[in-house]
Amino acid sequence: MANPKGARDEAARRKADELRAKTKQDAAAAVKEVEQARIVESEKTGRLRALRLAKEAAEKETAEKEAASLAAGEAKTVRRKRTVRY
Repeated sequence: MANPKGARDEAARRKADELRAKTKQDAAAAVKEVEQARIVESEKTGRLRALRLAKEAAEKETAEKEAASLAAGEAKTVRRKRTVRY
């Protein structure tokens, strides 16, 4: 005669193993998803930083050109004050 308790234990063990495997897969998928999101955010931050640095360099260059042109212009001409009439 078969042991009914053993059959039930085997079914429960099989279900527990399947659940454990699925939980393991879900955890691995979650870790992978978080890692991908971190990489995407890191790339975005890098691009934004590069854009900011390029903008700062362009602004610095423009400011230097303006300062040079003002210095050259001041040497040639004298600026007059503007009077406001009421």
